[in-house]
Amino acid sequence: MARGFALWAMAVYHFSWDLTWFQLVDWPVTQGIGWRMFAASIAGSFLFLVGFSSVLAHNSGVRWRRFWVRLVKVAGAALLISVGTHYAFGSGMVRFGILHNIAVSSVLVLPFLRLTAVINLAAALLVLSVGIYGYSQPVNAVWFWTGLVGSPYNAVDFVPVFPWFAAVLLGAATGQVFQRRQMTKPAIQSEQWARPAASRQVVRRGLAWCGRHSLLFYLVHQPVLFGALWTLVALGMLPDREELAFQRSCVAACEASATQTHCEAVCACTKSALQAEGMWQQAVTTQPDPEMRTRIQQTYRTCFLQNQRNTEESIPGQ
Repeated sequence: MARGFALWAMAVYHFSWDLTWFQLVDWPVTQGIGWRMFAASIAGSFLFLVGFSSVLAHNSGVRWRRFWVRLVKVAGAALLISVGTHYAFGSGMVRFGILHNIAVSSVLVLPFLRLTAVINLAAALLVLSVGIYGYSQPVNAVWFWTGLVGSPYNAVDFVPVFPWFAAVLLGAATGQVFQRRQMTKPAIQSEQWARPAASRQVVRRGLAWCGRHSLLFYLVHQPVLFGALWTLVALGMLPDREELAFQRSCVAACEASATQTHCEAVCACTKSALQAEGMWQQAVTTQPDPEMRTRIQQTYRTCFLQNQRNTEESIPGQ
């Protein structure tokens, strides 16, 4: 259920990113501090659960067959993500994202399962400190994935070993504390918890199912979300991206001298006038020449004055 909740939080973040990619919203998904903290919390929760689950799976000894089968699946999916994003984003491809980190961390965490929770917690703090220090180091195209040096790539997803392995160690330490206090046994032994399909709670069953098929969910959700938006935009069922971008930039410039309501009406008027005069495509798809820029400004001023007169006439006593 915890993994399922993290997956849906990830889907919300990715869908928000898709909306900005299609210019349907102007949310600062990639730069806003709140959005970046949201993304970091999602990645951290996945890696925390890697450490916690490793304790549950291998605390009594590594089950090597299951371990290698899972590792091959995760590593193969990571490679698929790299290839797919290479074709989609070029130089912004995912070279070492969350799946790459999970694959590497699944191996690195094994020796820590033999240590105590206190030692793992101390190791997590050390990894976090070293990782933060690594961000200030010179970039290196060979060792960027470790996080011990700066990354020369501007990827759409980048989750290096340092400092993110700290979340895995924290999860392992937490799992060890839970097992030591026998807090995981009821969850493991309870038929109702282990098979949530028998539960009456639809949300609980849904989260548990997603968490049980997390790799499939991860691989499928973004193509579905991105593809659905692309289809709706292509069919004209969503607002035109160029019109939305023009309206936002026009209103932002206009608000220096008028109210938002007035500016929204003026910019809508300007857009309609440019479309009626056959200047719209040239105005938004190419760099306007001086003559075109003058005509756009004249159209804007005409709409501004017209809306101002309409506003004054609608006020009683004017």
